[in-house]
Amino acid sequence: MNNLFLFLLCLFYVSLLTFFTYWQYNIVKRNCGDLAKVVIKLLYHRASQSARYLVAAGLTVAGILALYFGKPYATGIFSVEEYLMIHSLLEFVTIFVSFTIFSVVWLIRDGLDDDRSHFILFLGINFLAVGVFDILHALTFAGMPEIIGASGAQKATLFWLLARYWLAFTFVAAFLLNGQLKTSRQATTFYLTMNILAISAFSTIGLEYSHMTPALFVDGQGITNLKLQLEYGLIALHCVILLITWRKSSGIMENVYLSLSYFGIMTILSESTFTMYTQVHDVYNLFGHIYKAVAYCFLFRAVYWSGVINHFYTLGEMAKMNAELLKEDISLEPIIEIQMSKLRKILPIAERIAVYTRKKDTICQANYVWGKYSNFLTVGREFDLKLFMEKIGNNITLINHPEDVLEWFQTDAENSQISLEIPIILSKAKQVMYIPLAVGDQYYGLIILTIFRRFRRFTTNDVEKAKVFQQFATLIIAQANSQATITRLSFEDSLTGLPNRRFYFSELDAVKEAADRDGTAFTVVYLDMNGLKYVNDNLGHSAGDQALKLIGKQLKQHIQRPAFAARLGGDEFAAVYPGVDQAAGETIIQTLRESFAAIQLEGYDLTFALAAGGASYPAEAGDLELLVILADDRMYEHKRLLKAAERL
Repeated sequence: MNNLFLFLLCLFYVSLLTFFTYWQYNIVKRNCGDLAKVVIKLLYHRASQSARYLVAAGLTVAGILALYFGKPYATGIFSVEEYLMIHSLLEFVTIFVSFTIFSVVWLIRDGLDDDRSHFILFLGINFLAVGVFDILHALTFAGMPEIIGASGAQKATLFWLLARYWLAFTFVAAFLLNGQLKTSRQATTFYLTMNILAISAFSTIGLEYSHMTPALFVDGQGITNLKLQLEYGLIALHCVILLITWRKSSGIMENVYLSLSYFGIMTILSESTFTMYTQVHDVYNLFGHIYKAVAYCFLFRAVYWSGVINHFYTLGEMAKMNAELLKEDISLEPIIEIQMSKLRKILPIAERIAVYTRKKDTICQANYVWGKYSNFLTVGREFDLKLFMEKIGNNITLINHPEDVLEWFQTDAENSQISLEIPIILSKAKQVMYIPLAVGDQYYGLIILTIFRRFRRFTTNDVEKAKVFQQFATLIIAQANSQATITRLSFEDSLTGLPNRRFYFSELDAVKEAADRDGTAFTVVYLDMNGLKYVNDNLGHSAGDQALKLIGKQLKQHIQRPAFAARLGGDEFAAVYPGVDQAAGETIIQTLRESFAAIQLEGYDLTFALAAGGASYPAEAGDLELLVILADDRMYEHKRLLKAAERL
């Protein structure tokens, strides 16, 4: 047994070395990126295949060593008590994985509705039967107490083969029928029903009529020829599954693809050892179960990396984000702040995040920046991002060579001047993730995530998270833009572009509250166009509209924030000057009267004037209603003077 112990230790060391190599490769590949690829290309023709070649070679060597060096010790048999404990623990690992996969997929079945979900749903539900058959195999293994009937090698072997073939055929069907599989409620019910029927039928046969089935194992002789051929069949099926996996690698996430490949390799090694054992408690039987347990760990990893777990984690974060947004006013700034805090949480590897929202055509405004080199970007500045929109489009893209994108800006002098900060960042970046905020052809903006350190890298899993985030973020920003448009239109005069009457009196109330709170003054000015009726009657309403637009344009030029002007209706306008007392107000009113004394209407031989009058709070009126009446009266007084001057 000492030699056996040394052999097992050697096998453990070789397997550990293989897995460590695989683990290290993934870390180097993820963190070093192009540097790792350069090194690997020196050793392998294709960097994308080097990982599976390396690990496949290591696992094959480990398997050959196990089969070759283990042959002299295969007669070394454990006692029933020793082996039952080991066997039960190893079977528990695979049973746990089977029921975990089934449970996760079943609980989230209503959320599995994309193309990838067809495969996951079908595979996950079929693990119910696999798990049950493995339980029955463990409970009927030779030497186990009679929990569900007499135990024995024939029953245990029968349930073993049922579980292995059900799993193998599930994989083959999932791959070959992927385009025809459904995720509807009816399809899910059908898959579950088939599993329950299979469990009922085969469990009854195995527990009650196993003595009537062809012999699979004979005590003292080992496995029968039928069992041997069935194991060869399993090996062949898993070779087919490996080939299908490799052929479909372009449509499978890299981590999923690698894990499925390792699952297939370990399963083939497991089934190979089960062609050699002579006693159910010998070393080959143990090796077979060890390989099976390791294979299931890779299988669980494949399901995890398939995005199911991360997808729903991301959905949970998006739900929290929506809950936070409900507490805020639906305006763009707080929305982007909340969204980016969530993006930093689900993609912590990003070292810089910049958000640009579309203003007009290809012009975008910088709304948010976080992380390294934030000082290079001025929030509020506008950029022409035509190159990103045209060359990358509306798909999430990983830019592994930012220097290539930098060449776009360098060859476009005009764009390079407008977007100076972006080339600077690209020159320092090691990897960039481009997330367009778009629905169909409607483009709302973009998010640029940047990594500057060589030993960091976005993964395909990060891209999957970004896709979920993109859908939520785009929808909310589109809603915010629509709401902003509706709000703007509800407070804006459509003809002049000035605020309307509703906005004016709402803001006037706010100005009064601020004045009362701070003990300051403000001045209200009313303005009215002289001769609008004459223009409409003699020159037409288009000329009247042109005159009103001209007034609106000139009021915007003369009245700057924090003061504002509005069109109250017809030919009547008003303005509010916060912080302006009576003396300053009188000066402003006089300036307005002089500025609008003779306005030339372009295209017509006509000039017109604006009458203006105002009042100051609280010096001339302590009540808003009285203040407005006083300002309006003074405006009409000036209007009468202007008409009298015209008659003279």
